[in-house]
Amino acid sequence: LIDALNTVQEAETIVEPSLRKVGLNPADVKYVIVGHGHFDHFGGVPYFQDKYKARVAMSGLDWDLIERPNPNANPAQANRPRPKRDVVVSDGQTIAVGDTTITLMVTPGHTVGTLAYLIPVTHRGQPFTVLMLSGANITPDRASLDAFTRALDAAKAAGAQALINGHPGLFGDELGWMDGLRKNPNGPNEFVYTRDQFGKFIDIMKECAASRVVALGL
Repeated sequence: LIDALNTVQEAETIVEPSLRKVGLNPADVKYVIVGHGHFDHFGGVPYFQDKYKARVAMSGLDWDLIERPNPNANPAQANRPRPKRDVVVSDGQTIAVGDTTITLMVTPGHTVGTLAYLIPVTHRGQPFTVLMLSGANITPDRASLDAFTRALDAAKAAGAQALINGHPGLFGDELGWMDGLRKNPNGPNEFVYTRDQFGKFIDIMKECAASRVVALGL
């Protein structure tokens, strides 16, 4: 289970029943990987951590972030339960469950310890790699640009062919594409590119991020 659980109530009333609806047992969730330390991403995590003893993984910087009082949080956010510190993710770390291994990369920008993922998947019998960015590809300084570039280079080297995001709509009509696949499972999959197409997309993202840093005079 990856990236975002908004509130304990939503975890209990939406996520858990949805898992059961598609034939999955919530008790089989081994890890909750929190892509970045904002309230809407960790708020429901304690439900799975407490009820099902799922391991919780987050970068060390973002564990620190969620454990510090946020003076800008509204009361509902400030009182939201926080997961107990568990797995501290380092850059390049892998997490394996069964025969699936996810590679995690620290890409500071959206938060100080935002994660990117390389996820092996299979679609219509064909294996390929998905790049997931948790939050936007924000590069506010040279260090974040370097980290983002390393993550994109790793995705290109892995032959990634799809991009998803912790905030749908930033890189395409992800929700619309999902609806299209539900209505026509055998139709075109808008998420998937050829390796060459996605490699060019990665190159464009790198150039845009570098140009932004230069434009900011950093």
